[in-house]
Amino acid sequence: KPLLLVLEYLHWCDPASLDLLRFAARHLRQRSILVVASYRDDDLTRQHPLYQALPQLVREGHARRMTLHRLDSPSIRSLVRAEYHLPAADETRLVDHLQRLAEGNPFFTHELLRDLEEIGALRQTDDT
Repeated sequence: KPLLLVLEYLHWCDPASLDLLRFAARHLRQRSILVVASYRDDDLTRQHPLYQALPQLVREGHARRMTLHRLDSPSIRSLVRAEYHLPAADETRLVDHLQRLAEGNPFFTHELLRDLEEIGALRQTDDT
């Protein structure tokens, strides 16, 4: 059966763990296994073990690198519009609030919206 393995915070891995990942990556092509690994590239320096291992992982494991960018204001506005029916002024105020606090981080944006719903500051009524 297919397997999905998610590895987060790869930038905190020690060299031995990265060696294990490289070994596994070389042998995954014969298996129905997808590995998704995340890391923060702003935490990497040239001396960081992950910085040095990334080219090898891409080459040996046939990995694909994807850069996830922060959400810009129009993207946050689209997200808000898809979920909430707000008057234009309230929508703009909410988008500005989310952009200011989450700084485009999708996870934080979602969590802020959830928090606003939980405390009752943002709630659905019949049509708005």
